Amino acid sequence: MKEVFCTKVLKNELIAKGIYSMILEYHEEIACRIIPGQFVNLYLNRKDLLLPRPLSICRVLTESINIVYRISGSGTKELSCYLPGALIRVSSPLGNGFDLSICEKDVKPKASIVGGGIGVPPLLELTHRLVGMGVSVQAVLGFQDEPYLYEEFQKAGAAVRLATDSGKTGFRGTVMDLIKDETSVQEAEERFLGEICFACGPSPMLSALSGHCIKTGTLLQVSLEERMGCGFGACVGCVCKIKTSDGAILKKVCKDGPVFPGNEVVFDA
Repeated sequence: MKEVFCTKVLKNELIAKGIYSMILEYHEEIACRIIPGQFVNLYLNRKDLLLPRPLSICRVLTESINIVYRISGSGTKELSCYLPGALIRVSSPLGNGFDLSICEKDVKPKASIVGGGIGVPPLLELTHRLVGMGVSVQAVLGFQDEPYLYEEFQKAGAAVRLATDSGKTGFRGTVMDLIKDETSVQEAEERFLGEICFACGPSPMLSALSGHCIKTGTLLQVSLEERMGCGFGACVGCVCKIKTSDGAILKKVCKDGPVFPGNEVVFDA
């Protein structure tokens, strides 16, 4: 059941160009229910910005949560101005997160985390959970120019590979360019992405990754980036196509997702 309560901003700082990291006080009894890949609704204090801002959870901390967001409109611009001590309303965790049941087996699979741009933050809590379960994690992270949070993935215990479009840091190109390059080098060895892959990022990246994982036999779960209205399934403003035995059906990203099996999502060209 969705809950909304008033909380306090503990930190809100710029960590890269146009990217902010916010820490909010959060009830510990609610935080313990968070599944990696879920999000929260933030309700801004301005009356002319009525719609909630659904933002993914980057980290679950002691009696607080970390939200990393990009300024992309008037709402997130307003959010970036909230100073420590400011009050804001926040929801309980929403949506369906990543399914980690495959990682609960005695023989742990090798896992890969693939993130692109603002799709990187929701994968950090997932990385901490996987490493805590004894899973070997490789993180392949892509950015246009300036990487962020990658040191946090390293501290969490992941082996990190970076790709930037500009070539400023790491591999020059997209994450898919890097994955295909490494796959061709290691085709006679262990699969580069391992047995299971968890991903979040722009639709073209997820579409290409889905096709690649189908070819290599890698299980894939994707967290879709979709513009949401209400964030809990009432407005039907964020739908995606999902394959079934009877053909494609529409599902709500906010309520049925945002995480889906990669091979079931129909990525429109």
